[in-house]
Amino acid sequence: MTRKLAGLLLGLGISALAFWWALPADGLRSLPGYLASARLGTLCLAVLVATLTFPLRALRWRVLLRAEVGERVPMGAVWHATAIGFMANNILPFRLGEVIRAYAVGRLGGPRFPAAIASIAVERVFDALTVVGLFAFVLTGMGLPADITIGGKPAAELVQIIGIAGLAALMAAAGAAFYPDAAERLLRRALPWPKLADRLAAPLRGFAHGLQVLHDPKRIALIALGSVALWTVNAWSFALALQSFGLPSDLGTAILVQTCVVFGVALPSTPGFAGVFEGGFKAAALLLGLPQTAVFAAAITYHVLSFIPITLLGAWSLSRTGLTLGELKGGNR
Repeated sequence: MTRKLAGLLLGLGISALAFWWALPADGLRSLPGYLASARLGTLCLAVLVATLTFPLRALRWRVLLRAEVGERVPMGAVWHATAIGFMANNILPFRLGEVIRAYAVGRLGGPRFPAAIASIAVERVFDALTVVGLFAFVLTGMGLPADITIGGKPAAELVQIIGIAGLAALMAAAGAAFYPDAAERLLRRALPWPKLADRLAAPLRGFAHGLQVLHDPKRIALIALGSVALWTVNAWSFALALQSFGLPSDLGTAILVQTCVVFGVALPSTPGFAGVFEGGFKAAALLLGLPQTAVFAAAITYHVLSFIPITLLGAWSLSRTGLTLGELKGGNR
């Protein structure tokens, strides 16, 4: 309980600091004026496009998933688990939504928890590689300043480091998928406690089952294409959000904003990524020299409005499937 409390307090602290840092010089005084001048139709379209990323996520996740006997998981199960999981990320601490959607898809006819959580881990690797790849693309080919720095270091250098780390994680996952026996032997050698190794061996096998996608080049290609489509659509939603407040909305600017936001929400924070989301917009504004008050107005408005649809969809999926967050948090199967 003490650890959870410490984690919660850490997340609250980081969110509060990030929100304070993201605030423009005049605080919230200019916000009503910017909201009144925003293009409502474009803003609503931004929220709609952002919501479309969740069906794209479900379609990509389905390619990664296989039930215990190898058949495809029903699309309805994948969609409901996706909606429930991302709703949970908005309202629960510690990113429990990822764990919850892994349990939910198992309850709805998909693979058991270790295989489902393995597929989510692969998702995250592809996400990181795609976001970094798009950022590298705009950094070199879309007219953004070549001397952009992040935290005092050249952005190109950070792109290389993150890309190498992502590839290393993908290679490690591939090793576990192709050589599960060797991975289990390595686990037993690394752990001096046989009972603990026995307890971890079965989940490792389930994890390896969830990585079976890495045996199939066609499925890898589908996941890669799906990742590019997902993050391009997501960048489009950022572009529309910026456009609705009269800010530059070209693809390069939108992808830079997206990259900063993705790195921001990777930090511990409150449910729904309060503060760190707006901090990502602020970082991009500083890099590009954009007016910070308008950027903050776009960030907080887009964040709040895009929060609503997936939360309602997740609540509808809970009602439709008969699942509850309580049982999914407990991992009851």
